[in-house]
Amino acid sequence: MFTRSLAGAADNTVCYYNSRVEKMGSHASQLAKTVCIFSPLQFLYWYDKAPAAPVKDDALWGDTNTIGNEPELEFFNNVPTVWDETKVLVGEIGEIGVIARRKGNDWWIGGINGQTARTVDLDFSFLKEGANYSAKIYTDDEMVETRTRVKIEEKELSVGSAMAFDLKANNGFTMHIQQINK
Repeated sequence: MFTRSLAGAADNTVCYYNSRVEKMGSHASQLAKTVCIFSPLQFLYWYDKAPAAPVKDDALWGDTNTIGNEPELEFFNNVPTVWDETKVLVGEIGEIGVIARRKGNDWWIGGINGQTARTVDLDFSFLKEGANYSAKIYTDDEMVETRTRVKIEEKELSVGSAMAFDLKANNGFTMHIQQINK
């Protein structure tokens, strides 16, 4: 994420269901790429294929390239491709990157970890003082019983909130933060 698009915007291809995702990263890190890498032209599911028929929740467990109906796909439906504001929350080239981007009153955070497991502590001091927020958090979790193993949690946040993320090597996380009281 530190070397892509240095000369300006470029396309970003998220290969969400491709088998190489599990070899080189995680599904939560693929979600995070859409925030971390500035790309007004996002290609989703480039290597993936549409299902031949409507898909039931567990019908595709053995098929890694067919687009399913995993709950975190809502993230792709909602994430903007252009931003009003960008903040680097954590950045160590080749190690870890956490980017926060704002569109309107919503914030989107993406974190992509390198090859070393670590804990990432975030504060939310960039949020508007006196406002309350609802955050939807997407993380990797082997206990989640979907093909992608992405856990979705919701929490309330404010400017004084803090969170810690325990990231395995090559994993990531993402958040969609919406202001509750405007």
